[in-house]
Amino acid sequence: TNIALSYLEKISTDLRKYFEMGNNNSPELERVISRLDNFEHLLVQLHAKEIQMDSPSPNLKKNNFGIASRSKWRTRAFNFRRNIVNGTAAERGRYITYLSKRILFRIGLIGDGEDRKKIISTISNIKKAGLKVVVFPATVDYSYMMQRPQGMAEAFANAGFMVIYGTLNRQTDNVKILKEVSENFYLLNENYFCYLGEIYKAEEIIYFCMWPNNIKHVDILPHSFLIYDVMDELELLELDPESRQEEHEKLLTAADLVTVSSDNLLKIIPNEFRQKVILVGNGVSSEFISLVQKGSDIPHELQNLEGSTIVGYYGAIAEWMDFELIEFLLQNSPDICFVFIGPISHDVSSKVNFLVNKYKNIVLLPKKNRNELIPYLNRFNVCIIPFVKNKITDSVSPVKLFEYFSAQKPVVSTAINEVYKYKEIFIAQDYNQFLDGVYIAANSKEKNKNLLNEALENTWESKVRQIIKFIC
Repeated sequence: TNIALSYLEKISTDLRKYFEMGNNNSPELERVISRLDNFEHLLVQLHAKEIQMDSPSPNLKKNNFGIASRSKWRTRAFNFRRNIVNGTAAERGRYITYLSKRILFRIGLIGDGEDRKKIISTISNIKKAGLKVVVFPATVDYSYMMQRPQGMAEAFANAGFMVIYGTLNRQTDNVKILKEVSENFYLLNENYFCYLGEIYKAEEIIYFCMWPNNIKHVDILPHSFLIYDVMDELELLELDPESRQEEHEKLLTAADLVTVSSDNLLKIIPNEFRQKVILVGNGVSSEFISLVQKGSDIPHELQNLEGSTIVGYYGAIAEWMDFELIEFLLQNSPDICFVFIGPISHDVSSKVNFLVNKYKNIVLLPKKNRNELIPYLNRFNVCIIPFVKNKITDSVSPVKLFEYFSAQKPVVSTAINEVYKYKEIFIAQDYNQFLDGVYIAANSKEKNKNLLNEALENTWESKVRQIIKFIC
């Protein structure tokens, strides 16, 4: 590890110059930042095993190092292949910069020189007597697209808990130590989770894991109750396939309560854990519903479409979308404008570019923050969920669905499993049915109050109340 750190220190010298040139806010760094935690964890483990190699038994030294090395390098090799071997030039650059920045941070060359006393003091200042703390380890950056982790965390804060939401600043958060979001809701740089045990007693902490790799904190973070939320099929998570299954099983065993977001995810939980599993679907925040109902001005990007029928989708534009269906819709409904809002996965960027270049009735807009989406949603005539139907999508409970409901917009979806729970959705079995559904929904002039009722019955606050029954 000393040799590795020497190399990284040299790389980091060049990297600091790059940051000084004002490039540190480049979107090219996003993928790099998302890989930082794995490399840091690797070096810590390797360093620990180097120390253990002082054992007097040569065979023991060799075996200890080999086991640790193989375990950790599987994860690192997976990320290396994804970014360096198979990634674009931008992804390779982001990956190298990400690793370098985290090593610099760990060895103290960057990070504003925060010392231990300052960190503990900063975190201690938010502690409130008698208030239990729900700790969410890093998954999705809080300021990134609204998803299940942020919704759950906000709802716990609204329910009277202190919430500490871990972030690794992968895309957006930029939290050095601690950042207040709202009353009793704070973002904490996950590098400082190790100090929570010096501030809180175990009986004061509920640990809410949402990804298998969150298990890395279980042994070091004191807690009285452990929740493992299975929010998606494991294949959707950008984690090493070998280690994620092992970590998933360990969390199922260790958890006091297991929550799942869909019926299909409930079905695949092994029988031995079923007695501690509950179904907690996705939802929408009460605040979002209220803001949608207030109405909004037409976004400037859509002002030239006044009088047009707009069919809209927002969220990640990725491999789970049916691009053949989307092209069928574009080709067979030239009088309708299709608006897609969200970040585009590298894996599908060529497909998206092809559609944008070929068809004039498609508008592609970048990712918007949650409340920024409201004016677009209010302008949509019809909302769609154009997902391919497979094992992964049949386990997805789309968060956007409940936000669509809150605006009382008609929804047309492919026949993924979770949408069958809501009778107001037009569910298409094939491309022609989907097209028919779009036109039927577009010609519907009256708002459907049942859609708003569905949103009100599926708030994040109601989901958290389900969970609280088991922990209080």
